[in-house]
Parts: sequence; C-alpha cells; structure tokens
Amino acid sequence: MMYGLVMGVHILASLVLIGIILVQGGRGGMAETLGGAAAQSLFGGGANIVMSRVTAIGAGLFMVTC
Repeated sequence: MMYGLVMGVHILASLVLIGIILVQGGRGGMAETLGGAAAQSLFGGGANIVMSRVTAIGAGLFMVTC
C-alpha cells in the first residue's frame, strides 16, 4: 500500500519536473517550440521566480521519493 503511494507521488513529481523544465525559457530549446511565452502568460512577470520554486520543490520531492 505504502509502496504504491510513494511510486504514485514519484511518477507525478517526475511528470511535473519534465513539464516545468520544458516550459522554462532562457536558454532556448523546447521553450520556443512549445509556445515561447507560455510561462510568461501563465505566471505574469514573476515567471522565473515561480518556475524556479516549482522546479526546486519538484526536485526535492523527487529525491525524497527515490
């Protein structure tokens, strides 16, 4: 039971990390392919701060569930 819960959280954390990292801008890559300013329109002017925090929280959760 507990193993299934931890695995579910782990998979959810990995999918969130994949999505957030692909949407982040700054260095080119997939950000322009997936809409360019999607993060800016979603979170406004403070998109970099929000994306950094979500990435850090997701990475921490991913490491804990590993």
